[in-house]
Amino acid sequence: MLLCLLCSDVSDPDLDAIIESVHNCTPHISIPCRGRIFCGLDDLPGLHKLVANQGMRAAMAPCRNEALLCALQASPGRIDAYANADDVTTESLSEIDELGLTSEDIDRFRLFGLTTVAALRRLEERHLRVQLGYRATAVYKLLHEHDDGPLPLYVPPAEIICVQRFEQVEREPGVILLSAEHLTNNAIELLQGKQTWRIEVGIINARDEVIHARSRILREGISLLRPLLVHVHTLCRNILQHRHQWHGIRLRLTSLRNVEGEQMFLFSKQSRRSELVELLRPRYSHVMKRVEILDPWSIIPERYSRILSIGPSSNAHNGEST
Repeated sequence: MLLCLLCSDVSDPDLDAIIESVHNCTPHISIPCRGRIFCGLDDLPGLHKLVANQGMRAAMAPCRNEALLCALQASPGRIDAYANADDVTTESLSEIDELGLTSEDIDRFRLFGLTTVAALRRLEERHLRVQLGYRATAVYKLLHEHDDGPLPLYVPPAEIICVQRFEQVEREPGVILLSAEHLTNNAIELLQGKQTWRIEVGIINARDEVIHARSRILREGISLLRPLLVHVHTLCRNILQHRHQWHGIRLRLTSLRNVEGEQMFLFSKQSRRSELVELLRPRYSHVMKRVEILDPWSIIPERYSRILSIGPSSNAHNGEST
C-alpha cells in the first residue's frame, strides 16, 4: 500500500513545506508533477495529522494509479484505504491534466452509461479511441497499467543552515538577538544572490538538537539583509516568550529560488523624426528641406507635392541663440 496526496492549489513555498513534512514521516517519496505526491506509510499517524491540518485529499491503495484515482474523489482532511478505484466516477478523470479530457468527453461517457471507472475498464483501447482519438492511449494506460515498483528515496532540495553555540546557557535577549544578526549576515553571504521563501529559527540544546523552532513562509522572496533580519528577530522574540535554555541558535533558510529576471530591451529606443529635425535645425536649417503633399491623387509632379525649406527655429527668429 502507498499513499497519494493532492495539493495543487497551494503556493510553491507552501508546497515545499508540505513535502518537507511528508519527508519527516517517510523517506520514500515520488513527485511526478506539481501538487501530486506519492509516499510510503512509515509514519502513518504523522501523515494523518498532516492531511487533517492541511485539508488535503488523500487515499491509500495498492499501486500509484489506483491511489491517484481514489484520491481524486476522497474527502478533504482524511485518509481512507481502497482495494481499487472501480467506484470512482469518470467525472474525476477531468482533473488529471495529462489526460486532456474535457467536459464534453465526460458528458459523452455519461450518455453511454460509463459513469464509473469500472465501466470504462470493460472497454478496449479501440473502443476508447473511437470516442477520444489519440487521448485514448493515456486513459487506457491509467486504467489498466499498474506501476508496482518501489518508491524512490527522496533527495531534499538545497538549504542553508547557520549555527552558533553559546559558551554558557543564555536567556538574555540582547545576546540572542546579536547572535541572530551574526547568523543572518552569514546566511546572506551563502545565499549568493538567491531568494529564500521560508525561514526557521530554532533553539539548540546541549546535544546540538533543535528543541524548539519557529518558522515563517514569506509573502515574497528575500535576498537582502535588512528584510531578512526583521523576520529573524521577530521569530527570536516569539521563542523568547517560552522558558527554554539556549545552548545555541540555528537559522535555516529553505525554498531557495533564483531571482526572477527582468525583461530587457534588445534595441535602444529610436528617436522620432521631429526630434531629429530639432537636433539638426540649429546647424543645418539652411540646407534642410521637407516635402509637402499638395494633391495625393495627382499624377503631375508639380501638383502632387512641393519642396519647402525647414528654416531656423522660432527661437532664432526671436533673437535667441540656438
